Amino acid sequence: MSAIRDFIEQLNLDGVQLWVQDGKLRYRSAGELHSDQLEAMRERREEVIAAIQGDTPMRASRPATVPLSLHQQGMWFLQQSGSLGPAYNVTKIHRIAGDLDIDALRKAIGEIVRRHEILRTRFPAINGVGVQIVESADGEQSFELVDISHLDSSAKASRLAAMRSAYNAHRFDLAEERAFRAELVRLAPEDHLLAFRFHHIVIDGRSTANFFQELQALYAAFRAGRPSPLPDLPLQYADYSVWQRDWLRAEDLENHLQYWRNRLGDAPASLDLPFDRPRSASTDGASDIVRVPVPLDLAAGLRNLAQREGATLFMVLLTALHTLLARWSGQTDVCVGLAVEGRNHPDFEANIGNFINTVVLRADLSGRPPFRELLHQVRERLVEAYDHRHVPIDRLVAELRPSRDLSMQPLFQVLCTHLVTEAGSTDLDGLAVTSMEPDEKFAMFDLMLYAAEVGDELEIGFEYATDLFDRTTIQRLGGFLETLLEGVVAAPGTSVTDLLMLSEPQRHELLETWNDTAFGFEHDRCLHDLVEAQAARTPEATAITFEGQRLSYRELNGRANALAEHIQGLGVGPDATVGIRLPRSPELVIAVLAVMKAGGACVPMDP
Repeated sequence: MSAIRDFIEQLNLDGVQLWVQDGKLRYRSAGELHSDQLEAMRERREEVIAAIQGDTPMRASRPATVPLSLHQQGMWFLQQSGSLGPAYNVTKIHRIAGDLDIDALRKAIGEIVRRHEILRTRFPAINGVGVQIVESADGEQSFELVDISHLDSSAKASRLAAMRSAYNAHRFDLAEERAFRAELVRLAPEDHLLAFRFHHIVIDGRSTANFFQELQALYAAFRAGRPSPLPDLPLQYADYSVWQRDWLRAEDLENHLQYWRNRLGDAPASLDLPFDRPRSASTDGASDIVRVPVPLDLAAGLRNLAQREGATLFMVLLTALHTLLARWSGQTDVCVGLAVEGRNHPDFEANIGNFINTVVLRADLSGRPPFRELLHQVRERLVEAYDHRHVPIDRLVAELRPSRDLSMQPLFQVLCTHLVTEAGSTDLDGLAVTSMEPDEKFAMFDLMLYAAEVGDELEIGFEYATDLFDRTTIQRLGGFLETLLEGVVAAPGTSVTDLLMLSEPQRHELLETWNDTAFGFEHDRCLHDLVEAQAARTPEATAITFEGQRLSYRELNGRANALAEHIQGLGVGPDATVGIRLPRSPELVIAVLAVMKAGGACVPMDP
């Protein structure tokens, strides 16, 4: 508990009394607490409460059969259904240049697997319910060495392509195999590829950082012949799973559910974005990423805005995302999913595992609020959502029963993630390590905005479903976001509907280039005369296409002439009005031309 007590002391809460009442953290202060102090306490509320109450999870309470954590439950069910394929695969590939000590690396990875039970856990079903079975740390350590250094460059490239394709396509059998594998590919004596392959059920973003930090420390120690410098973990992920369920029961699950019923009960079923292709029930799940440039001065301006408004940088970005989606979709009731940290106790900070849950933040943009006002709304609702973040998203779906469309996620289709990391070394005891992106990515959502803070830098990107969007569309969206953020920093009091989203080049292209429709026209000739002239010049050129049909100018003009002759026989001529009641079709075009040829006037009628 010393870590959280140090954190409380660092907040400089002199003259502030903290206590817990009805499961809530209360404070009394003679003066006004700074917004940073309040935000810090909110973010680690459960840890502060645990420190005050002495509520520490105990390993001794682990039952014989360990249940899945609430974060793992929905993921396990979807994996059993086979509906997501390899979408939950997490592959991290690193290129290592230098004199790699393979034995030290093997030993380091083996020690990480020994330390973290979750990396040697299977997830079978007992009576139809998923459970965790921890295997012994002895024997197989999930490490494999593949030596292809003897192959020529062409054969190496072919072998690597096949291996990376297999990584992407692999479907973990959670009941029979561990959800973690490490593979080292020897390309040359001082050139290796190191691939870590996880199922998302055992890892999250922070766990990935924990894994690599431990690998750096252990590899350096073992290469030098020293023992492990890392202390044993006080608790394992299985202990977290048990404690989480007990903790949530103590917190009264019904109160949390009632909050979400009130907040999301009448939320819109979907966010109607302008897709490039219609949504399909069958999808390959492929995704791609477009990165949004954020200059250092813009990142600094966003942080300054957040500080002035008593918010965090993430709150500003989240408000901007709601604004962007509202403008893009034309909706003023916008729901966005948030990936939130579930490590609600300091004893789990160093653990590897899936501690992530998803909550839904709903924002109301009706009434054209100023951005600053919307930011305050988002801040308030985010704090509330964080207080109720431990209800699993699949439990919310079951409780709220939104209208279901199997081609999209219920409750929200756009996700936002935010990660703050320290700028640290990526080497391995002096060896240069370069991260490589996987060949294929899989989309869990229509669109995902990720934001990462590394020191003063801010990295933003959109991951999108390629079934729905073209890359050029998302690149334009990224440009909209960059312009929007610049406008927010310059004038946060501007209405969300008035903030500019088009850059000057985009505005010029839209208003000047694309709108330059001046064209020489023969004003002394009628439309049907022009069609006749075109039919004489290019009789076989396509004049009309419609639902697989094609009419050439010769066919169009001929059919219009025949119909004109027919209606002239019925009395159509100059000053005659002819009603046309037809749906959109080639026949509609033919009818209009025929009336003109006969000398009459068209009267369109809604069919």
